[in-house]
Amino acid sequence: MSRIALALTLLALALTSGPALAGPPAPKKAPAAPTALPAPTDPVEACLAKAVTQVEMNDCAALDRRLAQAELDAELAKAKARADDEGRKLIADAEAAFAAFRAKVCAVEADVFRGGSLAPMMVSSCEATWNRRFAGSLKPIEGDAP
Repeated sequence: MSRIALALTLLALALTSGPALAGPPAPKKAPAAPTALPAPTDPVEACLAKAVTQVEMNDCAALDRRLAQAELDAELAKAKARADDEGRKLIADAEAAFAAFRAKVCAVEADVFRGGSLAPMMVSSCEATWNRRFAGSLKPIEGDAP
């Protein structure tokens, strides 16, 4: 047998024999002990981490809605401060139209849960989402005068 044929035969044998020729498997390491997750720093996440009942989850969603409303109120105040009289009127009109829109769209979103314990959470979550969207739209465009 030629040296090349012998080498190929040994290589084929090694590849097909696999672990059988490699010796006993290495001992498995014990799984690491689970580590405690750090306490959430976001108040809504902290609330949800403790919530067990639907009422508690509804309370967490209401907290998120209140925080999002505070964000929106802050952006509205900044926008009004940047605007002249005509701009402040436009912002007030937009705010009123937005509030009506948000109420309707969130009612539609939560309607599937009408009468159930999940409905308040869905309304609060929807309102928080829309408040943050509207607040984001009020932020000045890069380069706007303060």
